[in-house]
Amino acid sequence: MDECKHELKEGKEEHISTIRKLCRLGCDYGFTTFHRYRTNRVLSRAYLPVIDLLWAIDMKEESMDYDSYLSFMELLGVCEKDARYLPFVSFEVESSDPTSKVVSTDLMNLLSTHSRFSFLVINKNAKGSGSMSVKRAEAIVRTFNYFEGYKSVHVIDSSSVDMLDKHEPNLSECRIPEFVGIRQWRGPCEGMSSFRDLCSGKKLIECLGLGNKCKLYEDTDDGIRCLLSFLGWKIGLLPCYRYKPTEVLPSGREATYHVPKIDTVLFLQLNRKQKEGITKLLSLSNMEKRCDACHIPLFGMEIEGGQAGKHSIGGIVSLSRYAHYKILITKKRDIDLKRALRAFSLFYGKDIFSISSRKMIRWARDKIKR
Repeated sequence: MDECKHELKEGKEEHISTIRKLCRLGCDYGFTTFHRYRTNRVLSRAYLPVIDLLWAIDMKEESMDYDSYLSFMELLGVCEKDARYLPFVSFEVESSDPTSKVVSTDLMNLLSTHSRFSFLVINKNAKGSGSMSVKRAEAIVRTFNYFEGYKSVHVIDSSSVDMLDKHEPNLSECRIPEFVGIRQWRGPCEGMSSFRDLCSGKKLIECLGLGNKCKLYEDTDDGIRCLLSFLGWKIGLLPCYRYKPTEVLPSGREATYHVPKIDTVLFLQLNRKQKEGITKLLSLSNMEKRCDACHIPLFGMEIEGGQAGKHSIGGIVSLSRYAHYKILITKKRDIDLKRALRAFSLFYGKDIFSISSRKMIRWARDKIKR
């Protein structure tokens, strides 16, 4: 199915024209586009918004081991239909003159997709009594961010979409292109002197070839972190150990914030065309930009003892605010922990999972043997 050839019938001519342009651009930059997208990440009997347009990443087309990725998602209970397309950029297009309440609803609709970036497209030439301008819409988003916490929502003018191809890609928005400055690896592998060795996967493979000096099968926190990093590399993702997401903090004020350390994060790196598309799109926005544009924290994992104390629940909170798929790896299963996971699913969507360390290790052994 060619997702670019949508039949756009609903809406005004300006509305259809803008969506058609964004749809074409999404396909040109290597994304799969969905018109009138409905998210499946809301709970039952909840309001189900319809999004004007979504740019999604087709995981099957990425440079990765798609079968191993699907196998891992199946381990979490996610079917291929839900795992294949990763929401990346969502759009709400207002061709008329919306009120501030309409814009506020657009914001909630955009956030329901859990996409990495969201764009509200305003027609500055629309006639009406409200005179909704890009500047006024930006003020609404800033107020929303003040009360709800920072969200990567941007406001652009519909006429600027025509100029997108003329913009130069701003790769400075790839805030962690080499993952410089991440703390050194202190795991069980000999010869792994720095985290960069782990990101390349080379040292880890050498470690495995030297009599399994990397204690992958031991049910220890370091062993599990090493195991997850190796498997992430094998799938085709970039593994990061004890990652501190400093790139999402306000520039120059990092020292005034608490930065959590996430046990393991597996990043999906965009290809060159995708990087070019998203950085050009971000160049149209005057809003604050914090999220890295070229690396998606696909899986965030915390290793916990398994009891539903504040420590374990705090791990869920750290994951929920950062990674796309949040996974709590536990040594024990606790009914109260399951209840905590369900509670946080109400706030952060359904992509919060819990899996026992033994089950994870059994799955990993099978993958390593193949």
